[in-house]
Amino acid sequence: MRRVFYILIILITNHVANCQDAHLSQYYAAPLYLNPGMTGMIDQDYRISMNYRSQWRSVTVPYVTTAISYDMRSRKKFGIGGMFLHNSAGDGNFNVINGLISGSYQFTLDTNKNHRVSIGIQGGIIHKSIDWYQLLFGNQYDRGNGGGINSSLDPGIALLTSNVTVPDLNFGAMYYFAKLNSMLNPFLGGSVYHITRPNESFFEEDIKIPRKYNAHVGMKINVSPMFQLSPLVSYMRQEKFNDVAVNVISDYYLKDSDAYLILGSTYRTTRHIDAIILHTGLRKGKFIYRLSYDVNASILTSLSSGRGGIEFSVQYLGFLMPRIPKFSCPRLQ
Repeated sequence: MRRVFYILIILITNHVANCQDAHLSQYYAAPLYLNPGMTGMIDQDYRISMNYRSQWRSVTVPYVTTAISYDMRSRKKFGIGGMFLHNSAGDGNFNVINGLISGSYQFTLDTNKNHRVSIGIQGGIIHKSIDWYQLLFGNQYDRGNGGGINSSLDPGIALLTSNVTVPDLNFGAMYYFAKLNSMLNPFLGGSVYHITRPNESFFEEDIKIPRKYNAHVGMKINVSPMFQLSPLVSYMRQEKFNDVAVNVISDYYLKDSDAYLILGSTYRTTRHIDAIILHTGLRKGKFIYRLSYDVNASILTSLSSGRGGIEFSVQYLGFLMPRIPKFSCPRLQ
């Protein structure tokens, strides 16, 4: 059953809708993956972000996504960084490796430097590989002896390669209101990925990576010195696939621990409800720890029994030299 499920995913992915990018429930904890314009957009001097996600363990071989990024800002309005992402899926050892270098330019729209804009660009490579010998196909079904899969039969597909490496180019922009001590700090951004649409096909025919469009908007609400609330909405479109996530994340200060407790939830939908996601975490010192779990509510509920994916993230934000932050950046770090 697991192999049949994975074969269906491979066929749909490569021949109908092309390959869709891996997604993260904690997209706000992976800023360079969300928007190149967020490169270096931090209160501190540099940021290290690490994400790990495992999903569909209850249905098939788990789909695992691992991401790590580093970015920093300079006093000359520039941000630089890089990101490495690895995605693996299924019995066929399907692997995607994405390595990117990211840069941004930041400027203000007013003399008080409260309205700030950042424009960013990313460039790098995508490498995809698969082990075809680990997969079984419909043409290998043998009707003899009661029927069954015979792996020695010709799969009947025109394979060209098991490895593909292509260039990748992404662009994004971000606006945020950075006034300190303001009760409301709104922000919004947009990005487009795979601008050049390189050919990613394992087969003889061309299959171009569809462009991915992201839009996100939110607000940090400083309810009190002890409590912050951040409603966030993201929209992603890639080919015919749409994803909308509505989030409410709260930070509550724990005086005895000198740390912020993070609690929140997400409602994610495609054409129909996809998942309810529960978030928790801790922000203490230079570290932010987060844990989330997807409760699957899609058409796969009967197979997954509601079990979706678990996700961890850790971020470290530091100064090269101790100093007081000048701006209030949106709480996407």
